[in-house]
Amino acid sequence: MRLAGRLRTPSIGWTAASIPDQTGRIALVTGANSGLGLATVIALAKAGASVVMAVRNADRGAAARSRVLSAAPGADVRVGVVDLADLASVRRFAAAESATLERLDIVVNNAGIMAIPPALSPDGVELQFAANHLGHFALTVLLEPLLSATPGSRVVAVSSLAATSGSLVDLDPTRLDGYERFAVYGTTKLANQAFIAELDRRLARANARAGRPIAVAAHPGLASTNLQSGFALGGWKQSIVDVGAKFVTQPASVGALSQLRAATDPDVAGADYFGPSLPGQYYGPPRRLALLPSATDPAIGRRLWDLSVELSGVDDSRLPAA
Repeated sequence: MRLAGRLRTPSIGWTAASIPDQTGRIALVTGANSGLGLATVIALAKAGASVVMAVRNADRGAAARSRVLSAAPGADVRVGVVDLADLASVRRFAAAESATLERLDIVVNNAGIMAIPPALSPDGVELQFAANHLGHFALTVLLEPLLSATPGSRVVAVSSLAATSGSLVDLDPTRLDGYERFAVYGTTKLANQAFIAELDRRLARANARAGRPIAVAAHPGLASTNLQSGFALGGWKQSIVDVGAKFVTQPASVGALSQLRAATDPDVAGADYFGPSLPGQYYGPPRRLALLPSATDPAIGRRLWDLSVELSGVDDSRLPAA
C-alpha cells in the first residue's frame, strides 16, 4: 500500500470488483449526490443494479446522476428528493417509492451531517439525530413491507468510528441544553449501530423464512466526504480542517467499500458490521468487525426503538418486539 497524501487504492482484499452481478436488483441510496453515497451508486450501477438516488437537492441530484451515467453509461438510475431531517418529507418520499417500486433489494442509509451548530429539525428534534438516525429509522420502517416482499433484501446503516464516543443513556434529542457537537455526532453514529441490531432482531421475528431481510452496518474509516465542510468553524480554522482532511483521508470510492460489501456480499449475515481492515480501522478494504457492545444490548435497542417510534409517529406494528 502506498500513502501519498491520501490512500489511492486498496492493495488487497475486497474491492469493487468483488461485487456480484446486481442485474435485476433495485437499490436505494440516501445522500447519493456526493461522497460515499455517490461512490456507492456508481459501483452498484456498474454492477448492473437499478438505483434510486435519494437526495435533498434536486439540482445537485441531477448533476450527480450525470456523473453516474458518465461512469456507468446506460445505467438505470433516477433521482428522488427527500429531506431526512423532515419527517413529512420522509413520509412523502416513502409513499411515492412504495407506489412506484415492485421490489427493493438494498437500502443504504448513507446520508448524514456532522458536528453542526445546535439546531432543531422542523419536528423539534436535534438536527444531527434527526438526519442521521430518525429520518433513516422512519424511512426504513415505512419501506419495510416492500423490503419484506423482496427475497434476500438488505438494510445497511453507515456508522462511524465516532460511535465509540457516543452514549444512548438518558437520551433526549428534543433538548439542546449542554449541546456538544462532536459528542452528539458520536451518539447518532452509535444509534445507527443500535438500530441495525434491533432492526435485525425484529426482522428475524417477523420473517422466520429463509431469505428474510437482514440489517447490516458499516463504517468508512477516514474517507474523503463533504462532512467536514459542515463544521462551520469559520475562517482559518475551517480552512485548516478542509486542507488537512485531504491529506489524511482515503478516497470516497475506497471508504464506500465497507457499505458496498455490507450491501452485496453473499456471505453477509444479519447484524454484521464492516469497516476498513488496516490497524485502527482507518484505511483499506473492508473486513468483518463487531458492533459496539452497547449497540447490541437488547434493552438499549428497545429503548432507542421506542423513542424513535414516539418521535417519528411511524407504525411499527409489523416489527414487534419480543
